Amino acid sequence: MMKRLVCFLLTLLLLTATVSADILWEPYEDDYYQAHREEMEGVNRIYAVPEGMTVNVYRSPETGGLVETLQAGERVYVGFSTEINGETWGVGYDGWFRLGRLQREYNSDDFLADYADALSAGGSMEAEDGLSVYAWTWPGSGALDREVTMNADYDEGHLSYSRVYTDPEGGRWGYVGYYMGRCGWIWLDDPTNPAPPLRLDPQMENTVTDTSPMEQEPGDARQTALIRIAVLVAAVVLLTAVGIAWIKRKKRNE
Repeated sequence: MMKRLVCFLLTLLLLTATVSADILWEPYEDDYYQAHREEMEGVNRIYAVPEGMTVNVYRSPETGGLVETLQAGERVYVGFSTEINGETWGVGYDGWFRLGRLQREYNSDDFLADYADALSAGGSMEAEDGLSVYAWTWPGSGALDREVTMNADYDEGHLSYSRVYTDPEGGRWGYVGYYMGRCGWIWLDDPTNPAPPLRLDPQMENTVTDTSPMEQEPGDARQTALIRIAVLVAAVVLLTAVGIAWIKRKKRNE
């Protein structure tokens, strides 16, 4: 439990750290990742285990090695993904998991894409030194991205937002994106309000493609494939031997 808490706190730090958007966490000590680094695709998203399912975490997507089993409702950070034998695998802090068994969570990037036609040009507000305002994961999410303490010496004393969303009730939301670290949406009408009344519930597309009740460990899957090949080869050899024997017997009878 403590390990899971530490990993989740590390996720929050990574998502709010003062770093460039193209710098992502990488599993440098992971042998499979290092050997196939050029094949990896950056994800940098949070996924959750769907209701009624579990997800196994493995040391390697190739040879297996069970690390732990995630239960329904647990959330996990996915740094990178790759295709292996027709399956999409993701890697996070604890190891590798089948991405098709996880549901991707909706985030601000999704909102920006879904509501692109409803967005207008941004602007800025004066940064009142020491004043705390709330930044949300998206307008009306009810989920806090971070609490921002304004600094009059930062960005020439302004808190800038690149785009504005006007909600169905006429409220205005500004997308900050970055303010001394990653930052979300400010409710411009009352930025110090810890509970804006608007609630939006945009739907995330289903990303769960594998609903099997049990998972097969990667190493077991490879062993099963080898056994199947061996059985097939044995069957071919047997059929060939029977065929040769039949031909020989036919020739003797002639």
